[in-house]
Amino acid sequence: AEPAARGRGVGSALLDAALDDAAVLGAVQVRLSVWDWRDGPVRLYESRGFERVPSWDDRERLVCMVRAV
Repeated sequence: AEPAARGRGVGSALLDAALDDAAVLGAVQVRLSVWDWRDGPVRLYESRGFERVPSWDDRERLVCMVRAV
């Protein structure tokens, strides 16, 4: 994200909306991946209940995460 846009809650709002949509659509789980050096997004995802899981991707330093809906 653009540094000037950080800290305004936009990422949190978008993630929360996506999780709400997943629930409405009947999803059982939401999966995502993020590079391990992206500390802010990793903290955001963990704060919303995402947990790190074994990778489904062979790219090094890619963190895979899941959360039940």
